[in-house]
Amino acid sequence: MSLTLGDLITAARDRNPYFTRQNVPHAVVARYLTGLQRRYLSKIAETNAEAYAQQASIIFALAAENAIGVVGAGTAGGLPASLIAGQPAEVELPAGSALEMDFDHAQILVPQFVVTGATALTLVRAGAGWVVNAYAGKFVWISDGPGIDQRREIVSNTTDTLTLSQAWATLPTPNISIAEIVNPVPDISEGVGVVTALPADGTRTGYLVRLNAQGVPYIDLTKPLVAKFGVGIDLPPAEYFLGGTVRFVVADEATLELRRYGQRWTLGCSGYGAYIMGGKLFLIGEMETWNGVASIDLRYVPIAPALTALTDLLLLDDTAYDALVARSAQLMANRVNGLPDVGKVDVNQFTIEAVEAEGTFLSGVNRVARTFPMYVREVV
Repeated sequence: MSLTLGDLITAARDRNPYFTRQNVPHAVVARYLTGLQRRYLSKIAETNAEAYAQQASIIFALAAENAIGVVGAGTAGGLPASLIAGQPAEVELPAGSALEMDFDHAQILVPQFVVTGATALTLVRAGAGWVVNAYAGKFVWISDGPGIDQRREIVSNTTDTLTLSQAWATLPTPNISIAEIVNPVPDISEGVGVVTALPADGTRTGYLVRLNAQGVPYIDLTKPLVAKFGVGIDLPPAEYFLGGTVRFVVADEATLELRRYGQRWTLGCSGYGAYIMGGKLFLIGEMETWNGVASIDLRYVPIAPALTALTDLLLLDDTAYDALVARSAQLMANRVNGLPDVGKVDVNQFTIEAVEAEGTFLSGVNRVARTFPMYVREVV
């Protein structure tokens, strides 16, 4: 099962009738469990970093339509930019997050139906009887026949026609293609960054302040001073970064070697290296080094987010249940004993149970780590 904040609080309250919400509010326990989970993850990462590792995907938008200088409002590109004097300004790198759309588990609004007509920007189902604009902002998905697996956002609809935001790549065939209208769940993934150049570079421009013949200071705009600097790729909050895999446009991959800043140019790199500074990933090498790279899978041990709602899921798995409940009960016992006009409880007993449960949990994680020793053997 997945551990939720509500499950843990309920189980801890069941340990003693004085552990009521009035005596120990939900928010108090939530703040405590937020810190406890972070402490556990940090401690576990010291000996078994892989136990709760996650993956961040960094996607490189290599298509020409996403190149710097051709993106922004009124252009073909899709990454953020602004127009200056009618021309798109260079997008700051990294450009932002990729919007993930889960179509596999999408809500089906209109089940499969036979397409009766289609143009570049429309899809028709004769006699559908739809409510006008009921599906604006939803998606139509060609699930079978010509044009299969194409998905397009619906801008508006009449009683039988859907108007789409983008043209079909392959036009659905009337009376053959099958479609359905769905409502996928969009999700901004904190671990996904999108860049348009490799490595990402930016510039800063400054101007000297000079004195004219009369001794009046002025800003000399005729001779700008331009400094070039690396722009890192935003990363999710992490205890540790373990390494990663470089994936290419063709079916191939390589190891991403994470280095310290001072060792970024030393020999021995596998070919693809990076360093992390200030929560950002900086790629090592020139643009030619990264030609053909499509994405990077980066493995890391996350810093757990704050627990604020009873339905919030913990990153720790079921093996942490007893320790989390016992520590929560210990917290409640200490708090209750400090309240006036409330019966006292045996804090020592709760402390003993918490220490035992915590020790069992942490030793179990470390035991798994020790089943994968790393050592050097002599080859004979």
